[in-house]
Amino acid sequence: MTFAQVVRAFAKYRKSRGDADHSEEDARDRLLAWLALDDEELVIPREVGVVLASEDFSQEITTTVLWLNEFYGFDIRCVRLSPYRLEDRLLLDVQHVIPLPEASAYTVRVREKEIAVKQAKESGADWTKFVVQSPTSTTKPLPKRWAVLELVKGLAEAGVAMERVSRSLPDSKTLHVTGTYPDAEALWAAIQAQLGKPDPRRWHLAHPIVEGDKTWVVHSNWGTQTRDAFKQLLDLAPEGFAVYEEGDGPTSVR
Repeated sequence: MTFAQVVRAFAKYRKSRGDADHSEEDARDRLLAWLALDDEELVIPREVGVVLASEDFSQEITTTVLWLNEFYGFDIRCVRLSPYRLEDRLLLDVQHVIPLPEASAYTVRVREKEIAVKQAKESGADWTKFVVQSPTSTTKPLPKRWAVLELVKGLAEAGVAMERVSRSLPDSKTLHVTGTYPDAEALWAAIQAQLGKPDPRRWHLAHPIVEGDKTWVVHSNWGTQTRDAFKQLLDLAPEGFAVYEEGDGPTSVR
């Protein structure tokens, strides 16, 4: 199933519910926002995960599973099930054989990164996640849209003026309005009244940055401009800020 087919199915579902806007364009935007993706469309992988459950596994099976996982990128797990009877109850002891519990998290992270790299090569999209480090915190790996937002918020909290931040980025990536607002709906109403922007889904309305009598909003779609944006923003950053790709370390950027 392609992403375009998912969009059509979602649009059809919204129409069946009687939603006012059930166009495919609206369905696509909603899916991308829900998936926290930028303009790049999702490439739905053909790979599937397999779980083998048994009371025991022979050496031939475990060796084959390890070989397939290692050299062909399969996601096969072996789970040992041991039933026990305790009075009138049946208890089931579940133990992971492959991968071992202590190696599972690392193995999953490595496989997810390899899949992301493969998808990016096949689709031309950039699925890289980034970690944003400030003097007070370090984020988990974030999609581009959220990583840029976190860096901008961190700079504002560190005392970097939003006017400087805005000048360092393309004109279309930030906006501001006069006043402060209690929620995203009121903020968007002010943006429409003062600036006439047409599409609220392209902005981080739920995460505004208030500076004096102005409210700033950051764009939520960055595409191929992400890395340039990071470089420009880090040039403004005081000591202690860094941005690096998932799986790398802080020294890889700054």
